[in-house]
Amino acid sequence: NFEGDDQAWLLQQSTSTGTLSDVIPDLEQPSPDDLALQEMIRHDLFDFLEGALTADEHAVVRSVFGLDSGKQLTLKRTAEDLDMSSEQVSILLAGGLQKLRQSYTKKYVEPYLESETPGRTMDSV
Repeated sequence: NFEGDDQAWLLQQSTSTGTLSDVIPDLEQPSPDDLALQEMIRHDLFDFLEGALTADEHAVVRSVFGLDSGKQLTLKRTAEDLDMSSEQVSILLAGGLQKLRQSYTKKYVEPYLESETPGRTMDSV
């Protein structure tokens, strides 16, 4: 049993030239807001990587974790793609990940600790 406004809306929807799929959002597709947020996060991630890593470390991390293609690559495949040895890729990856941990801690964790307890450093945690 529909009230006045509900009946008018239903009548309008049933006589329009569109289809039901024009009215109901496709939940399988990301919304424009979600796409914008993903792009902002991606941009911030790449800025963070570029600021913390050398060019070679940056290339290795992006390749191994599939940040460009969405497909993670093995160390061997990354080495082939970047014309490096597997050992070089392994060393660059390990060094890059260590730098990222340190950069993240320095940028995001230490300021919080400094503002919460003066004189406290990461060494005392």
